[in-house]
Amino acid sequence: MLRSRVTLAVLICCALLTPAAPAASKKPSGSLKKQIEAIVSQPDLARGFLGVQVVSVRSGKPIFSLNAEKMFTPASNTKLFTTAAALALIGSEYKFRTTLETNGSLDKYGRLTGDLVLVGRGDPSLSGREMPYNMRTQRDADPMKVFEKLADELVQKGVKYIDGDIIADDSYFAFERYGEGWSQDDLVWPDGAPVSALTINDNVIFIQILPGARAGDKAA
Repeated sequence: MLRSRVTLAVLICCALLTPAAPAASKKPSGSLKKQIEAIVSQPDLARGFLGVQVVSVRSGKPIFSLNAEKMFTPASNTKLFTTAAALALIGSEYKFRTTLETNGSLDKYGRLTGDLVLVGRGDPSLSGREMPYNMRTQRDADPMKVFEKLADELVQKGVKYIDGDIIADDSYFAFERYGEGWSQDDLVWPDGAPVSALTINDNVIFIQILPGARAGDKAA
């Protein structure tokens, strides 16, 4: 299944990167057709069920079609529609807001009497991820730097002590942690983390395990 998904993703990338055919009457590119047919005819995919539809952006006419009329579970291809809907509805200039809020008061000594609340609103980039990235995810040395910056700004506001709780609030999203149709084995993978309005470092924790000094010693 994973190999099939990767192959389909490659097909989609090929379709997106291939120059659109002129709106005139040129026939579908033979080279593209041969490339796709070579991929889908691999022995590893023989028992799979594949569907491909490549359409010219200019003319709207099909360039290549394979089982295009069949119904499929779209899997990760759904992300294309989600991304397109987000760009259409909120635009490319939209900015997520993650704020520090309180229901208390700050006295002249810098003592905050009340709770300090970190309110998340779905920002997917609260991490050490370097953007933009091309072929692989890169992270800098400190995935918590965005929160250190928030803490520095809080200090600049005069806060020195907090007499209350520090609360992480992810209630901005509806409480639907897992997508409908997810199976049990989806949850063990990195992209199977629960949905949250306050996701830190892509819900990933890095652990470094070092061997003991001698055989039989506990790992560090």
